[in-house]
Amino acid sequence: MDGMEETEVLPEVSYVEVERKFALSGDTETALQNLGAEFIGDKEINDDYYDTDDFKLATADNWLRCRGGEWELKYSVGEQDRKSSPYDKYREVTDELEIVKKLAVLLGLPCDSTLDDLLQTAKFQSFAKIVTHRRSFHIENLHIVLDQTDFGYSVGEIEAIVLDESRIPEALNQIDSTAKALEMRPFYEQTFSFEQI
Repeated sequence: MDGMEETEVLPEVSYVEVERKFALSGDTETALQNLGAEFIGDKEINDDYYDTDDFKLATADNWLRCRGGEWELKYSVGEQDRKSSPYDKYREVTDELEIVKKLAVLLGLPCDSTLDDLLQTAKFQSFAKIVTHRRSFHIENLHIVLDQTDFGYSVGEIEAIVLDESRIPEALNQIDSTAKALEMRPFYEQTFSFEQI
């Protein structure tokens, strides 16, 4: 083809990240080892959370952060009611153009600017800087992280990836049975993130 290579365009695949948060005990890592979990590694995560001065995002359960120089927006999908729904749904966006489009909708602003310009126009400011030490494990098809923040908060997350929402109950059962085996006590919230890969 005249020296030009043909590039295959892959379709976007939606998946659901099913995760639940759990309180940690001093024996969680030992329990993971006893279950045969594979230690993946540990790392330090630096998150800087941003919002308007009246917290328009956070009060609507939407979160904008800069992690390692990269922007991420995690926004609520549909109606959230912790009392009547067994889980929350979120979509995570890392593409700056998509972040601008969604922030413009959330804040009622035009979306004809860069992310930096939009943040300046809406008077965004950093409201929390959080450093997290994360230890990651893998067991079966589950990813398990143990997080400890710089201000003493600790939480465990067990997550599974499913290709459609019909598999959520199965994933939750697997997460819950693994948490029970690890003697991890669940937090009140259960979270789902919808992402594009």
